[in-house]
Amino acid sequence: MPLCSRRASLAALAAATALAVAGCGGDEESSSTEAAATVDVSETDFALEPQDATVDESGVIEFAVTNDGETDHALEIEADPEAVSDTIAAGESTTFTAELDPGDYKWYCPIANHEDLGMVGTLTVAEGSGASSGESEDSGSSGGGSPSY
Repeated sequence: MPLCSRRASLAALAAATALAVAGCGGDEESSSTEAAATVDVSETDFALEPQDATVDESGVIEFAVTNDGETDHALEIEADPEAVSDTIAAGESTTFTAELDPGDYKWYCPIANHEDLGMVGTLTVAEGSGASSGESEDSGSSGGGSPSY
């Protein structure tokens, strides 16, 4: 009988440990960093839409990229470190994040010669609190400016 009691105690201890570990994992997910903004990008053969965009706050930026073309594409942000999406098949989409400081970043499709064919643009990341003045400058320029996120 003592052997059964010991096995029951060990089983209960194992179950309690598993629950405690699972509880720790849940806490980590709830403390994950949220994106300051989400930028939606459509890639076609061979253009980025939008070609140029402005994000109002620096920090972690999420990119939601859809391949609306007929060939494979990807999106790369020239930053330090560089941020690159997975290759996106025609009709598919993906998301990825990059932590970006204020500044201008070249973004383009890194596959084959897609950049040379026109899949290139500029992502501007504003300082945050001064974003309203940046929007005024964009709206005052000819051509409609770039979308602001």
